[in-house]
Amino acid sequence: MKAQFKSKLLGLLLALVMVLALAPINGLTAFALDVTDKVSEVELTLPEAKAGYTVNLDFSSVVAKHHMTYKVVGLRWYKYGDERQMGVESGADTYFIGGQSYTVEVDLEVKSGNSGWNFEYTGVDTNYSGIHATVNGKNATVKYPPINSDKHKTITVAYTFSYIA
Repeated sequence: MKAQFKSKLLGLLLALVMVLALAPINGLTAFALDVTDKVSEVELTLPEAKAGYTVNLDFSSVVAKHHMTYKVVGLRWYKYGDERQMGVESGADTYFIGGQSYTVEVDLEVKSGNSGWNFEYTGVDTNYSGIHATVNGKNATVKYPPINSDKHKTITVAYTFSYIA
């Protein structure tokens, strides 16, 4: 009888240890994605749009400042009222014109340390209101990349340079 009791107790303890061993993995993973990997601020610097300047589509022209790791995976310029990408699509301008407004969109791959993707920001319905973004020190907008984009795990920072000189 004593051996049977010890066997049941040992089995119960082993089951308890297994459950407790798995709980922290799930708990820490959820905690890491919700807290450690949560993007709260994106600060970008890129060349200003100036009349007569050629549109720079080189990813290295964008500098990201933050403790998170950002990799620029997309850079698009649009003249206000024109849906064609400047310098890319046929018939679209390749240089900036004075008195016009231009919007830049920068797609960023977001990583934090070795933890991989920040899954918090992978859906069209994601609420980006908790992210403060700036371009050249001025408030910018964070949004999901274009629907037809292959950049499913990125965020897009958009800013409009109004009526450039």
